[in-house]
Amino acid sequence: MSRISTLSVAVGLGLVVLILAASGVANAQYFFRFDVLPSTTVGCNADSVDLGTSTASWNLPPAPNNAVFLGIVNGVRAPDYPDIQTITPNPGSETSTGSLNPLGSPSVPYTAVVQGFPAINGSPVGTGIEIRVQCNTLGPAAGVATFSVVQAPVAPPAPDLNQHGLTGSWYEAATSGQGVEIEVFPNSSSGTGSIFVSWFTYDTVIGGAERQRWYTAQGPVGTGGDHTALAIYRNTGGNFNAPPVTTAQQVGGALLAFDTCSSGELAYSFDDGTGRSGHLSLTRLTQNVTCTTTTARPTNADFALSGNWYDPATSGQGLSVEVNPISGAFFAAWYTYAPNGAGAGVAGQRWYTAQAAFTPGLRSMPVTIYETTGGVFDKPTPPGQKTVPVGTGTMAFQSCSAATFSYNFTGGSSSGASGTIALRRVGPLPPGCTT
Repeated sequence: MSRISTLSVAVGLGLVVLILAASGVANAQYFFRFDVLPSTTVGCNADSVDLGTSTASWNLPPAPNNAVFLGIVNGVRAPDYPDIQTITPNPGSETSTGSLNPLGSPSVPYTAVVQGFPAINGSPVGTGIEIRVQCNTLGPAAGVATFSVVQAPVAPPAPDLNQHGLTGSWYEAATSGQGVEIEVFPNSSSGTGSIFVSWFTYDTVIGGAERQRWYTAQGPVGTGGDHTALAIYRNTGGNFNAPPVTTAQQVGGALLAFDTCSSGELAYSFDDGTGRSGHLSLTRLTQNVTCTTTTARPTNADFALSGNWYDPATSGQGLSVEVNPISGAFFAAWYTYAPNGAGAGVAGQRWYTAQAAFTPGLRSMPVTIYETTGGVFDKPTPPGQKTVPVGTGTMAFQSCSAATFSYNFTGGSSSGASGTIALRRVGPLPPGCTT
């Protein structure tokens, strides 16, 4: 369940409102289901109180565990009338007073008494709980409803965005063959870090390598936050592993949020004339290594090599890598251009992926380079999409801030190209990097 509720993305001069799923609840909830016959009502000055349309909330000790009464009439969820009220008694109390305003009638004073309320120990409360509605002019209630109780699953706490552990490879299963690479640059001293996202995807029209598209996105992350706003950028006008340096142009805005260390959501809206907007449900490609939902911040020397690497001479292209000792895998997304892509606009963009097996402590690994074509921007994987090996190479880390990537293409749009790229780390070193 997404942590984003109703948030706005500033895009250019406009404002796009993105409505996503409501936030999860971090505390245990006890849901009281009750079945009430339509004739089970309580008369108050000729008005009737239909227990099936009333909602009450009990503050179960220890606070803030909430018990929410959901009305079920003849096995069907009661309608949510605008005048339904939520009643919260004093914590620990078995009696609550308040008012119900059912079906537009005048407010009806009542007293709700929970019979045999057990001590709360984290287990389901049980069955046989009784609620009575008492009207101030008619004395004791004429209607009684019996409740059964179940305990709802506890939503896990969301991870703090200001941690390197969220760095890694993410994708949406329905659109396999495209995805995002994330790197968080945490700052524990100021409480505000930054996040960099690289997104490999496609044009809205199926085609070959000329229909590959890639974007980057950046924004701040603050300690205690589980979502952040990003600006989306596009780079064009470059050549494969050669000058000129390219400059990013903003083409949209996004919101990034995480429910857990292994699931998140990216909502996007483009102002590049395409009108594209939507959201990606993100899942980790590999296993979580150092992300936590507590204030603990474990480190791992292998995983700390994960992040963004580039050659300053060809700034505007580079590699986003993940080194995962738990999954035993190395994965890289390489954002670049066609050999003569400088004059081709967006059709000159190219991206590749590289994969290798990894064992803890390894600092040089042979990789297979792949090219994927035939996909459609944020659409389910079409039957004709294909991923084929187009070359080999070696990724070698000399230190936490220096690496080399050698390549030899035997196919694809860069067929015949070979060489070695001297890479530098983008941004500060992650905590725990010791290589």
